[in-house]
Amino acid sequence: MLQDLIAFDDSQVGEWIFSDVKRGANSSLYEGKWNKRTYRSLSSYIQLLEQVISCYKNHYTYFKMQGKHTIKRSHVLVSYKNVKTISRDSFNWITQNTEQLADVPYSSGIQHQGKNYLPYHIKTDANKKSWDVYENRIVIGFLQTALLNGKQILTDFDSDILNEERIISRIHGNFPKEYCAPIITIKSLQISFCRILLGKLKHSIDTLQNIYKQYVTLFDVPVLPLATFPRKTSTFCEIKPYAQVFEMVVRWFQYGEYSLEKERLILQVKTLDKLFEYYCLLRLLKLLSDNGYQKANVKKPAFKYTYTSADEHYQNEKDVANTYLLSNNNVIVTLYYQPVISAVQFENGLTLYRTTRSYNSKLDYYTPDFVLKFSSSEHDEEYIILDAKFSSRKNIKKHSLPEVIRKYSCEMCVSADNRVPKMIWVLQGRVNSSENAIWRYHNSPLVSTYRPITSFGIVSVNTTADIQRQLWNEIRSNISLLQ
Repeated sequence: MLQDLIAFDDSQVGEWIFSDVKRGANSSLYEGKWNKRTYRSLSSYIQLLEQVISCYKNHYTYFKMQGKHTIKRSHVLVSYKNVKTISRDSFNWITQNTEQLADVPYSSGIQHQGKNYLPYHIKTDANKKSWDVYENRIVIGFLQTALLNGKQILTDFDSDILNEERIISRIHGNFPKEYCAPIITIKSLQISFCRILLGKLKHSIDTLQNIYKQYVTLFDVPVLPLATFPRKTSTFCEIKPYAQVFEMVVRWFQYGEYSLEKERLILQVKTLDKLFEYYCLLRLLKLLSDNGYQKANVKKPAFKYTYTSADEHYQNEKDVANTYLLSNNNVIVTLYYQPVISAVQFENGLTLYRTTRSYNSKLDYYTPDFVLKFSSSEHDEEYIILDAKFSSRKNIKKHSLPEVIRKYSCEMCVSADNRVPKMIWVLQGRVNSSENAIWRYHNSPLVSTYRPITSFGIVSVNTTADIQRQLWNEIRSNISLLQ
């Protein structure tokens, strides 16, 4: 599951999850100039750096031998033996630099007071290559851009890993040596995976640094990182090495500014249950995305909502958005992550409410892990409630499912005409390979003919099986808006 989270490569889903993250003052090398952020995997970012490396390696010989340049006439000092032309300016220079003259025992072109002289060096005009053209400035500027960005990512990621290693060290100090807390195992695995990625990133940056030194030596031009997209000149269109570098620049800008927020989110998780919740959140958003749902045309399609009915027993989500509004044609689905379903008020667009009161009036709410609300202008809202349990199916059936049914079916209703949630299911984390991915609570022969008002069940959400299609079919069969 950790590997799957780290390798998760859907930037669109990442953008939804982190759309409300507050940026620090130094969060970007190009703040205000290059704002598109990408939330793909670190592996994909390393692959992008490797493509840059490959491109510049392959074309170094061409740039060295045939790179675009201009010819400039310039004054140079050359040995007298090698001089080809002597101008009036050359003689003027000699008269002002007489220390360059040496006596010779034979007749020469320079005579003074009966003595013959020849200069050691002469200042003359010569043709000289100048690499200082727009295309070369872009070639070297983009290389520096990639290098600076990679170094920043490396520094930040290394710092994040070191912080988590300190946490493990402190946890170890609170337990006997023979005792291994689950959190230590989780953290050790996280750091192990991240250190492997960090090593690959460092190798790519070291290689990029060496290539950058070669190009800086080759191109004697002012070096500035790219802050805006370059012009596509005829050279970038017609000459293959330049065209491929330009294509690499396009790919880099299309990729966007890489963000470590996903890696930081995974690193800071302190329990396996929370890790599984985030895993389920990614999988559910990916499920909706794969079935045509995109962010709704509203000002804030994904945001963090602060529930006022919460108390010291409930913590509003701080690290990711907890409300997602997605649409597909005329159907809008809202995904709520750990919403507050209260007995005394409605919040955040929910029309679910708790039907019972607690002895402790401060706890008059339930917080399912996920709620899906389907709505349109022509139909009432329909709800699905999903609770994530990192547990085996046997334990879920025995302990979790009865409580889930009691809380979210017996003690929860919808204020609209559809009085009850359409689905109440448990997302199962621990799996047995011999189990079916989906288990339905209602399994009598008449169920297929006379469908129950609410569907109860368990679905495996893990890395061993792809059940996205099965789960979506189950959702479609229970939500009338999708039929």
